[in-house]
Amino acid sequence: MTIARTTFAAALATLALGIAVPHASAAPIVVGTDYAERSMGSCPNKAECTVTFSAVPAGKSLVVTDVSCRGQIPVNKKLVSLQMTSAKPDGYYNYIDNVIEFNTPVPNGLYNAYQGHQQMRFVIFAGEKPIVTNLRADFVGENFLVCSIVGILK
Repeated sequence: MTIARTTFAAALATLALGIAVPHASAAPIVVGTDYAERSMGSCPNKAECTVTFSAVPAGKSLVVTDVSCRGQIPVNKKLVSLQMTSAKPDGYYNYIDNVIEFNTPVPNGLYNAYQGHQQMRFVIFAGEKPIVTNLRADFVGENFLVCSIVGILK
């Protein structure tokens, strides 16, 4: 394995374990054309929680190949959907989305914890921001979501 690939693999492990990422969004990790980023959102008393990633650099496009998320909602609430989309530079959603498959939420004290992962080929163009959103059945209580995306920056 090359030094670049080893460095990228270590960066992915850091993203997956949440090590050394103390704030809502970390700068993307780019090694050659390999791209990875982690972001999170806490959306109390909202039915939808949105996690926004960094804008794709000018003159580039990002092909997202994998998305992994975990989250929690109150134990008596139901998760309806988990999806990836993008926002244009003006902030409006692209409205082309990719559904992310998620497991049946597992009770964990006062919360239901869930995980989702999806392999895909989702193209995001220069200036657009990758976005992952969840939707639950109503808006009362915590709605927490943390996601990582991996892809190729072209």
